[in-house]
Amino acid sequence: MLLRIEHEITYIYSQPVVLEPHTIRLKPRSDPFHAVVESSVKISPEPSGISEMLDLEGTSTYMAWFIGKTSSLTITMDSLVKMSDREPFDFIVYPFSSLQLPVTYSEEIHWRLHYELAALTNDPAIELLADETAREVQGDTLKFLTLLAKKIADEFTYTYRESGDPYPPEKTFALHEGSCRDLSLVYMAACRQMGLASRFVSGYFYDPDLSDHHLHAWVEVYIPGGGWRGFDPTNGVAVHGKHVAISTSAQPLLTTPVSGTYRGDASQTLSATVRLSVIDPH
Repeated sequence: MLLRIEHEITYIYSQPVVLEPHTIRLKPRSDPFHAVVESSVKISPEPSGISEMLDLEGTSTYMAWFIGKTSSLTITMDSLVKMSDREPFDFIVYPFSSLQLPVTYSEEIHWRLHYELAALTNDPAIELLADETAREVQGDTLKFLTLLAKKIADEFTYTYRESGDPYPPEKTFALHEGSCRDLSLVYMAACRQMGLASRFVSGYFYDPDLSDHHLHAWVEVYIPGGGWRGFDPTNGVAVHGKHVAISTSAQPLLTTPVSGTYRGDASQTLSATVRLSVIDPH
């Protein structure tokens, strides 16, 4: 399937400001499930310079810088992505001992996953969620990951929140409701309680039954032999062809689509639109 993704973000300032350099993370990621056929970014006002780079996580990122004052900033990313329908569990878990919790990473991998393994909370309720889920599946790693996603989707109420940082996982757990980014942090926290490295993913979820799409968030877990594999606690599924990632990080704030500051005594308002459309169903 060939999917067109149009994402436009607009900032309006109450009076003219000077824009500092801005970081833009809106280019879809190419991976085993997706291939970016083409992608272009448009910025108004036109920047005096723009460069593309890979950030610390390997995310394709733009840096744009400006001259002069402006009362608005609009960034539009237009991409075509070829999506496959591969089986999400088409991999081998190796070493085989990793099929059972707790997973023990090799010394070299454990060193690399330091931040993805760091505890997100000491909330006993989330620890209990992880322990109970593990017991229900007799410590089976893959069944744990799938059941945990389904539990959060079934037991938590989804609420749309257009902006703002993710809530701490203990707050979301206490409320038993949250946005996709809030539910993702609960999932990450439970995974890390069980010694599973996890990271936050920002991207898109294509649902043909939806007429209104938004930026979406889910989680990737590092599985020995399988690498980074996605799980969506908002929809209760393992990630496959319907998810298109933009950026990943152990720290959700490092996946923000646009980050940057401005100079001037002004307030700002933010609006965003996401349009997902199938160009070719085959």
